[in-house]
Amino acid sequence: CYSVDDLNPLYLEDEAARRGPHGGIVAPPFFFAAPGFKPTPLSGLRPDGLPSADDDPLRIPTGTMQSRLLGSALEVFGQVRPGDVLTKQSRLVDVFEKDGRSGTMLFSVRETRVTNQSDDLVCIDRVTTAAVPQRPEPDTDSVRPGPTQAPAHRGAGNSDTAAAWETERRWNEVAEDDEIATMHRTVTPVQVFLFGAVRMNSHQIHYDRDYAQREGLRERVAHGDLLGDLLCQLVTRWMGRTGMLRRYSYEVRAPGFVGETIAHLGKVTRRWRDDDGRGLVELELRAEGAGGRLCLRGAATVELDN
Repeated sequence: CYSVDDLNPLYLEDEAARRGPHGGIVAPPFFFAAPGFKPTPLSGLRPDGLPSADDDPLRIPTGTMQSRLLGSALEVFGQVRPGDVLTKQSRLVDVFEKDGRSGTMLFSVRETRVTNQSDDLVCIDRVTTAAVPQRPEPDTDSVRPGPTQAPAHRGAGNSDTAAAWETERRWNEVAEDDEIATMHRTVTPVQVFLFGAVRMNSHQIHYDRDYAQREGLRERVAHGDLLGDLLCQLVTRWMGRTGMLRRYSYEVRAPGFVGETIAHLGKVTRRWRDDDGRGLVELELRAEGAGGRLCLRGAATVELDN
């Protein structure tokens, strides 16, 4: 919660959570994505800081190709509570090639199913990554400085948490084409450090500016799943304390850089009842960097009370 600056009292405060719709503390949507595998020894890391295929059986051997997260599709079936014992089973469900401007790219899709101690399915997540050809090292003298001169990490986070979680949004009060209030979040070096530590993500493009520039990036980049989590927070804040996130997906379209302020936007695209009479709402989402650069495109399905 702290690494993604998501201070929802339903996740953190016993008394507030007991008054909430779940009767106690529950985990945030991407809690399950914390690593559940054995750490890789330093000797098993590639030059870019990622585990090699020898230490990750679901990583495709790609030699010197660069690795990029392209997106995730999450389907939620139940809540995770303190004391639950989760079992994660992952498998490679697809591998395919595409030709791009820089050459042939190799895509892989990893599906993870999470169950609890009662063998109930909690969620399914499908993560897509790409291996892209090594880009030539840029001329660092001509690299445009990234927007990294934020004076400090203070003041960059959640100022609207308390008000957002008091919201009880109702299905019959929502209309198609409703706009969601824009949420701004500044990605700081401190947050990138904390998130990388929690996720055990040692990819050097996130914390080493010189290495990021060697991979053709102008600056250190925020983790794609960090940006995905922030965009998901736009949804959970909008739906309020009684809403239920059922589906969420995002695809990375461009990097978000360390020190950059990202705008998260969305609108209602569909409102309907399912066969069981539940009120469902579909949202269209996007995250934009400086100058309106599209960083993420996403979608979500939320269940709301009448």
